[in-house]
This record gives sequence, structure tokens and C-alpha cells, in this order.
Amino acid sequence: MSDESSPVSVYARRLIVFLRSVLPAEPAQLLLLAGATFLFMSPELRWWPDPPRLVAGGTIALGRLGREYEPFPGIPLFLWASYVRLLSLPILAAGAVGYFACFRRSLGNSCRTLLWILACAVTGLLAVCGVAFFFWRSAPGSHSVFSSVASRSIESLRDLPSLFVELGPGLRFASAGLLMVAIFTFLVWTRRATLPMRLPSLPAHQITEAPPDAAPRDLAVFIPVMIGLIPLLRMITGLVAMPFALWWPALFATRRAPWIVGLESVVDALFFAAFVFVAIGKERREFFPRCARFPKANYLVLAGLLPTAVFQVWPLISYLRDRIVWAHIHQVFTYPPNFPSYFGLPRLSALWYLLPAFVEEIAWRGYLQPRFIRRYGLWRGIFLVGLVWGAFHFSSDFSSYMSDAQVLIGIAARLAWIVAFSYFLAWLTIRSESILPSTIAHGVYNMFVLGALPTHTPIWILVPLLALLGYAVFRFWPPVMPGENSTPELRSEMDTAT
Repeated sequence: MSDESSPVSVYARRLIVFLRSVLPAEPAQLLLLAGATFLFMSPELRWWPDPPRLVAGGTIALGRLGREYEPFPGIPLFLWASYVRLLSLPILAAGAVGYFACFRRSLGNSCRTLLWILACAVTGLLAVCGVAFFFWRSAPGSHSVFSSVASRSIESLRDLPSLFVELGPGLRFASAGLLMVAIFTFLVWTRRATLPMRLPSLPAHQITEAPPDAAPRDLAVFIPVMIGLIPLLRMITGLVAMPFALWWPALFATRRAPWIVGLESVVDALFFAAFVFVAIGKERREFFPRCARFPKANYLVLAGLLPTAVFQVWPLISYLRDRIVWAHIHQVFTYPPNFPSYFGLPRLSALWYLLPAFVEEIAWRGYLQPRFIRRYGLWRGIFLVGLVWGAFHFSSDFSSYMSDAQVLIGIAARLAWIVAFSYFLAWLTIRSESILPSTIAHGVYNMFVLGALPTHTPIWILVPLLALLGYAVFRFWPPVMPGENSTPELRSEMDTAT
């Protein structure tokens, strides 16, 4: 048997073909996607010099940092961060319009839309850099962190690279996104690239794309708005909290209490629910009873047990590793590792994670997934839902204390685990014809990831476990789509892919 016909090579070729099928038909369109993503997430990054390490060991004391660290003399960090959040609003809008341009099927004048993106991004960059330049020039004495640069003010072009470095990853990622969109605009203007963005059709795998005139126009609005809801809510709450921050700085200089974080998540979930309720439109009377019907009990049990089992693999490996090390080295001097101390279950107070999970499952598995599957096929549809779901978390994944490399790793890690987990959630939804099992699985996952447990599973082991779980359920218990999707063609497509 030749290497080309071996099972490994066959699966490798299928994987390559599949990955190519979920990329834009025109590779240049990746510039717009990446540029919109960089613009969209840049307001959440650091737009000030790297703060000094205030405690030993390289960690940052958040309480002292909020009270003592001033990027500019007389301007506390929380106040400058509020300025950045407000001034970078056009950059956030540019990223959202970029997503809109990617999903909209009829843009009219594509160059005009792209120019609007560039104009918004340039406006936001000039606003943030202009205010930073003003504070930098007006800094008296040597109290400012910026005084470490050759001069206290920008008096010549040779100081501009220093400003670019000092303003941190936020400026760099926003500038990179602006450059990518500018290059794509030039390619569209010279007719070397086109919009709207399309995926390649693969008739050999029975994955066909619907005609352009049959594209769901509401998704072009639903997807960008859902992705932009979190930063919009953060913007509103930041503006509301700014007067209180000026009046009582100590309140915002310490770490937020857990109940405040939980309250924010509940408020976000209510906003998401309101938007999804409006977006569904006239279908809501039939939609909610259909997607939230009570399924068979076995799917509810599997939804809770299988993710829990995934999160017990790494604690078991950690215990066995420590046990082997103890048996060979420390057997005489120390006690053996305590088996129960490696494992743990979330507290009952973590059940509130089910509320935001339920709202997200209405949007992703209840509303978006059936539409993507009908348009792009089963495997591509689930994959693309995972990408959109991952982009939905971008604005909350990144913080102002992340370096450039950590941001890039965070993007890859988020998309990897969320796409892998999407297949198991999709299997639960299709098999049970309800979003309640996927809600339980989603909530259980959040409980283990965000809860205080003895052993946390690292991302490099979590992604393969989730991918293996999704492959196993699709391979051995393939779902049958309800209604018009229960066709031999769909089942043949699943057999071909697996």
C-alpha cells in the first residue's frame, strides 16, 4: 500500500481540503478579516507605558497600581483608561463595520464602505494619540513615565517611534489593523479583490453555497451587533462610572468583588436576550418553544457528565505524575500525594453561569447554527459558528496587561478551544432538538474554567480533549437533522467527512 492511500494521508488530505473550504475564496479577503479583528479588540489593550512591577516576583499589585501609577502627572491610570475607552470608540466602530462588510451580501459601493472603515480608524487613532501627545508635552518636571524617553515632548519626527513603543499594544494592533484594511481597500480599488466575502464551494464533499440572492440578510446585522454588544455595554458602564471614579478613586483602585463580576454577567445576559428577542422577529412565537423544548433525560445527563469527565483527565494525570515522582525521589522524606486534593467540583453558587450560557445558546445554537448549516453544510456550518462565537468573546478575552505575544496566543487559543467545543454542543442540539443540553454543557464548562478548583486544565490539553469528544460523538452516534435536513445527502456528507 502506498503512502498516499494510507489512512493517515487520507485524513490529512481531507483536513487540508476542509480547512481550505472555511477560508475565503479570495485569500486577500483575509486582510479585511484580520484587520477588522485587530481594530475591534485594540480598545481593550494597553494604551500606556508598561507599568512598573510593584511587588517582588514580577506580579502587579492592582490596588497600589490604581492609586499610585500615573501614566501622566495628575492623570490616574483608571482615568486615562476611561479616556482611551471613549476616544477609541471610532476604532471599535471601524472593526464592527469591517465585520459587517465581511458578512453583508450586497454592499453597493465596496470602496466607499472600506473608506468609512479607514476614516473611523484614523479618527480614533488621531484622537487617542493627540490627547496622549497633549499630556506628554504638558508634563512638568520628570514625574511622568514618558520622561524616560530622550525628551519630554515630541519636538521632531525622531521621537515618534518612541511614542509608538510607549503607547503599548493597543496602538500597535490598531495601526496593524488599519494597514491591513488600507491594503485591502487598494486591492478592491484596483479590482484585484472583491466583496462580499464568499467561501469556496466543494461539490465533491456535497458542501454547496446558496445563491447570492438567497443569503440571509439579517445575519449581516445580527453577527456584527452580537460581536459588538460586550464592548458597547462596557463603554456605557464606563461612562456611567467615570463620575464615581473621580469622586471615589479608591473604589476603582481595588479588585472588584465577585458579586460585582456576577452582576455584570447577568446584566450582559439580559441585554443579549433582549437583542436576540428583537432579532428573531416574527418567528419568536414558534422559535422559543421549538428550541427550548424539554429533551430526553439522557441528553441532559450526557451534557453534564461528558464535560465533567473532560475536566477530570488533567487532575488524574497530575496526580499520577506526582505519585511517580514521589515514589522515585521523595518516598523517604514526604507523604504521598493526596488523591482527593487533585479533584473538585464547582460550588452550587456557580449555577448562575447557566443564565448567560442559556442566552448564548439561543443565539448561537438556536438561531445561527441552523442557518449556517443550511447554507454551508454541516461541518463548515458548525465550524463557522465557532469562529463567530469566538469573535464574540474577543472584547472580554484581552486585558490591558497583555503583551503583543500574549494577545496573538490568546486569539489562537480562544478560536481553537471554542471551535472544538462547538462540535459537541452542536451534536447535543441536533440530537436532542433542543438547546437545553448544550446550555448545561456550556454552563458546566464555564463552572470548571472560571471556578476556584484545585487543578485547572491547561489549554494545550483541553483543546485535544474537546476535539476528541466532538469527533467521538459524531463518529459513533451521528446526528440526523430534523425536517428538510434529514436527507440521505446530509448523512452521506457526514460519512464522507468522518
